Amino acid sequence: MESTTTIAIIGGGASGTITAIHLLEEFKTPLKIYLLERRQKAVFRGVAYATELEFEPLNVPAGKMSIFSDAPLDFYHWLLENKQQVSTEPITADSYVSRRWFGDYLAERLARSKARAKGALQIIFAEATEITNNSSNQNYRIKLADGTYIKAGYLVFATGNEPPAEALNNLETAILGQNYIPDPWKVHPFQQLSPDDDVLVLGTGLSMVDHVISLRKRNHRGKIFAFSRHGFLPLTQQAGQQGQVTFSYQTSDILNILKDLRAGIADSKKQGVDWQQVINSLRDDTPAIWRGLSPESKRLFLRRLKPFWEIHRHRMPIDSARIIDEMKQTGKLEILHGKKDRIVIEAGRFAFIFTQPGLGIRSVAINHVINCTGPAGNYSGYGNQLIRHLLSRGWMKQDELGLGIETGYSGEIITASGNALPNAFAVGPLRKATEWESTAIREIKIQAEQLALDIALNYTNRDNLSRLVKF
Repeated sequence: MESTTTIAIIGGGASGTITAIHLLEEFKTPLKIYLLERRQKAVFRGVAYATELEFEPLNVPAGKMSIFSDAPLDFYHWLLENKQQVSTEPITADSYVSRRWFGDYLAERLARSKARAKGALQIIFAEATEITNNSSNQNYRIKLADGTYIKAGYLVFATGNEPPAEALNNLETAILGQNYIPDPWKVHPFQQLSPDDDVLVLGTGLSMVDHVISLRKRNHRGKIFAFSRHGFLPLTQQAGQQGQVTFSYQTSDILNILKDLRAGIADSKKQGVDWQQVINSLRDDTPAIWRGLSPESKRLFLRRLKPFWEIHRHRMPIDSARIIDEMKQTGKLEILHGKKDRIVIEAGRFAFIFTQPGLGIRSVAINHVINCTGPAGNYSGYGNQLIRHLLSRGWMKQDELGLGIETGYSGEIITASGNALPNAFAVGPLRKATEWESTAIREIKIQAEQLALDIALNYTNRDNLSRLVKF
């Protein structure tokens, strides 16, 4: 009788769900998966695909959101079968559809994989608070918040994005009280708003875009300010053919990489290929490029080049760009940039004071502040309780740049001593420190596929070896 492989996936959002799907699809031997998620609302979806915003389209067209590499149009075909009848317009592979629909897709594909797989799946709504191991049988013992335990031979950490880093100091937070939303994905950010409130959004990336347009959809009448250091907005998506560029990513110098990228964009432009498609073609090479960079180049990128990369890589749909441009032209939205100074109370309202290059000190009156600065990556001082616990024990190691935790080429967890934690892996944003490009579905899908295959092959080889020894 074959023994059963037991895997605990910690995090039941998008990353954990996609990993569970591929494990169920890959394993041909007995399998038991525990999918742990502390928030019932987030199971199968995570934060991004359980949103309740009035405006929440995917930032990637439907034809590029499949979770199966060998079926690249799977999500699009699922949409035609399940959502076309409720859509107000024809769905094409270039459509930017609802994030909630993608969450529905993940849930349905997990149910399908569970129904036809040899493995079993148990969903547990609980938070994992502590993990110990038994060296004699190579099992992990996972303590849950309610005091119960489960055991597993493999661990997969798929905890997703962390909340935004704190953008205000303690005094400012106290001054604003309920008028400050430190994490807009945790609660509905507009519950305390009045239609005429003037709102400050910290951050000018994609999160800002969705929240600002959602306010517009609610017929919000007050002025909206969006503030960041540089005031850069995401650039616009564009459909078209794929551009292919050959990069010399053996170099450890980020400036050489940038030079090659610029040359590739110039050559592709001569062939009628837009720069957006050239950036897309770089994604498969990004992990290798990032791993090959020197520490100095990584620091230079984060300090000087990251804002420019982010707006080119993480783009907004054409419809979103049109609405944002219209709001700017009509004065409903103003983009601010510079160095934040403080938030104080003036004349019965809050005043946001900052220094803008060329204009000096400025002040705008506001009623409400929303933190849309994006997910944090430094787990040492805050964030996921279990990750902090494992860092303190040396089972995990925070990377020196504060992007995530140290992982190996296959996502294996690297301990403080530099060794791989046995049978323990990460999928998704936790791997950003090693791979940089590790937060989008395309990369998460590839990680989950490779990990499922690795675990299945490792189990099969180990089982065959034990049989040879017995005989």
